[in-house]
Amino acid sequence: IRARLLRSFLPLAVGAVLVESLALQTLDSLYPVNEALTISIIALVLAALIGTIVYPIAEGISLKLEKAQFDLQQTNEFNRSLLDNPPHPIMVINHDDSIVYFNSDFSKVTGFTPGEIIGSKPPFAYWPKDRRENYSLDYKNQDISACERFFQKKNGETFWVDLTVNAVSE
Repeated sequence: IRARLLRSFLPLAVGAVLVESLALQTLDSLYPVNEALTISIIALVLAALIGTIVYPIAEGISLKLEKAQFDLQQTNEFNRSLLDNPPHPIMVINHDDSIVYFNSDFSKVTGFTPGEIIGSKPPFAYWPKDRRENYSLDYKNQDISACERFFQKKNGETFWVDLTVNAVSE
């Protein structure tokens, strides 16, 4: 089969090369041009061909990226709404044990501002001083999934808290 294909296409290939050579000689004799102009024209033609292929692909990717960014923004706004508007205080603690977020209800209950709490690590400022050692041990042992605790307001007043801890995956 290969031999037949070679016998069929070899004369065609040689013929195409001869026709191209003859055409170039004829065009060169009729319309003499310098090499720089020829290269420029070839570059423009190639750029146009590539542009007609690459542009639609890039445009499609750009549209998908814009949609993904919009969807991410909507998800972030929804999540922020969930965290900011519940009927009770919510706090988010990072994997490194630092507080990364708490809602306004937490601030109302404790009196602490985000600047005083965000970034802090155990023992937390809202833990009563006389209970910090016990709370630190429980925290390290992750023995606080659901319990009642004393918390301390910024003004020193203590109050009971019904505490529920849930792990949130990223």
